[in-house]
Amino acid sequence: MIRDLVELAIRIVRDEQRKVVESEAQRLTEEQLIDVLLPPTGYDQDQDQADTDAAERRRRSREKLRVQLRSGDLEDRVVELTVETKGPPVGLMATFGMDQIDPDLQGLMERLVPPQSKTRSVDIREARKIVFDQQCDKLIDQCAELLDDSAADLSTLASPIASEADFNNPNVVKVILNERQEAIYFSRAPIPYSRNADQRDSARQAALHHHGIYAYRCSVLRRLVAANPSPLEIAEKLEQLRALSLGMIIRVGRPTIRPGHGVDTEEDLVTAARELAE
Repeated sequence: MIRDLVELAIRIVRDEQRKVVESEAQRLTEEQLIDVLLPPTGYDQDQDQADTDAAERRRRSREKLRVQLRSGDLEDRVVELTVETKGPPVGLMATFGMDQIDPDLQGLMERLVPPQSKTRSVDIREARKIVFDQQCDKLIDQCAELLDDSAADLSTLASPIASEADFNNPNVVKVILNERQEAIYFSRAPIPYSRNADQRDSARQAALHHHGIYAYRCSVLRRLVAANPSPLEIAEKLEQLRALSLGMIIRVGRPTIRPGHGVDTEEDLVTAARELAE
């Protein structure tokens, strides 16, 4: 009974985190499907001008495939896809205090049941579902793996600020880091503040756009739930500031591809709908 409840809780949390990363996972899925349809040739974009025409033809071919994928014209095409099968989730044991077990033992347990890969012939319709699930898992795992460092209490992901408008947008949460890639502060305000107008770009480049995905140690989550909201959390309406106020270390990683536009306002919804229609 307890095990069933634990597994249910893990599935619920993972489903919630999938919603956070699904925008980026969709982008990654599209790129991977295009790679399957038009395998990379090993072309190096830094080669000399003689290869520019070939690179441009390849770029046009990829964009043509992208249009066909989005329109659904390729749904019935059969492709060879490598599918990875994972072993039992180590996260199940984390609920029973895995965060107290030596990291080397955790690594040993994961190596005992390594992922296995096999090639399958599937149509694009099924391939899209398979790749999307794999990409979601990779992004969630990328965040969770930051906790391999025993000094970290929580982990999360953040990307470079995309524009000056995002830097000034209170719905785009900014985070600044120390040299160990740990969060110093999160804010809706444009941080760090530049006193000199000509150094505004440098200030923006020092900040990252925080994405709302987290990985917690079980003991940390219990402590957070038991604590009262901090004055900083109340002021900014950002729950991660409770962790910083308690002296917790939040390790921040950067996803390989920046997620799509967040949806926090009605204007964001219109923008997202327009992007999906393109």
